[in-house]
Amino acid sequence: MVGLLNPITVSKSGRLIAGAHRLAACKLLGRKTIECIVLDGDEWKIELAEIDENLIRNELDAIGIGELALQRDAILETQGLRAQKGDNQHSKRGMMESALPKTTQDIADEIGISKRLLQENKQLARALTETAKKAVRKIDATKHEALRLARKSPEEQDAVAGKILDGKTTTVIEAIREVARDRIISNFESIATQLASEKTTNSNRIICGDAIEVMRQIPDDSVDLIITSPPYNLRGLCGGPRWGDSRPVRKMEIGYEHCSDDMPRDKYIEWQRECLTEMMRLIPDTGAIFYNHKWRVQNLLIEDQSPILQDFPVRQIIIWHRTGGVNFNDKYFLPNYEVIYMIAKPKFKLIPGANHMGCVWRIHHETDNEHPCPFPIELPHRIIESTLARMVLDPFVGSGTTAVAAKMLGRDYIGIELSPQYVAMAEARLIQTCRKCG
Repeated sequence: MVGLLNPITVSKSGRLIAGAHRLAACKLLGRKTIECIVLDGDEWKIELAEIDENLIRNELDAIGIGELALQRDAILETQGLRAQKGDNQHSKRGMMESALPKTTQDIADEIGISKRLLQENKQLARALTETAKKAVRKIDATKHEALRLARKSPEEQDAVAGKILDGKTTTVIEAIREVARDRIISNFESIATQLASEKTTNSNRIICGDAIEVMRQIPDDSVDLIITSPPYNLRGLCGGPRWGDSRPVRKMEIGYEHCSDDMPRDKYIEWQRECLTEMMRLIPDTGAIFYNHKWRVQNLLIEDQSPILQDFPVRQIIIWHRTGGVNFNDKYFLPNYEVIYMIAKPKFKLIPGANHMGCVWRIHHETDNEHPCPFPIELPHRIIESTLARMVLDPFVGSGTTAVAAKMLGRDYIGIELSPQYVAMAEARLIQTCRKCG
């Protein structure tokens, strides 16, 4: 009953500004009257007081807070009370303290949240389309997911929101993935037709199928060079990405198309050894395989790929020093490298001069690619141009990076990929490369 003793606040015209809950409680208790404070002032001050009351009640979601904060900014700016870029205590000297423009920090302090949180909420309110806001609220999306959606174009936002509102998915990340898949599939037929018309030989192609099954159809000694980076079995090796935690959602957490990447360790080793056995059959005595993989810390001990490579002729290990990366474990340094195993037959050799190149390659990782784990084109380009290989194979071609590098260097290629979506991605990149090469 004590709370009911506090008066409500109304404007001179009778508009309720603060105390909606108290008023409702009085009605439920059958009271006919309630004490009130009548706010007599400019309309903008009344509107500002109403916004503050709603913010302080803390019953709004992030988007709602952002929308009210933007309304508040607009009112203050209209009245010259919103700090502008470059304002400071000296530029407004002589003004009364109560009339000084308010910064974002001032406003955040007044409504009881951090400046960063207020800025993020305003970003959501400003950038999200109305359809996107409905979708975010429907699934109670995390702040990280909502901000990720807010960075998309309005058209992309509405497409993603449509997936959620139609009940086809329950997370923003899944919806983004679905929209990307739809876009690739919609272009697949036209891309395939274009590529077919621009092919010059039957060997230069991307084959959609299982790597081992397709390689079994290729004759012995018919491929000069193999460059590949198989799925790393991240979920099988590391227990998988931690879905739903506070970490930034990486593309790898979205996963591969048509590959769960979560095989038991022994089955994964068996599968990769079978793949390498087929690859060894395909290269002649002058051939080599460049096999990109990664070492990982498991149970606080380094785990390399020696069980996969046992009895294969590994001649050299190249260190790919990749920039960037994230490490959330305080028990070891950031592992910002991967390894490339040179698995070579006896007569394989590099072209003159290439042997002076070091075995530690500092190459930036690929960022402008929708594939979850692409490697940079400089990597296969450097390998191919260091050899006399005429035919290059990548049995896990993904978005087509190895094929594109081969095409740029005037070499023939064969790519194998299980996912039709990634096949379309690779073919689209090859069309662009063909046009650039003339």
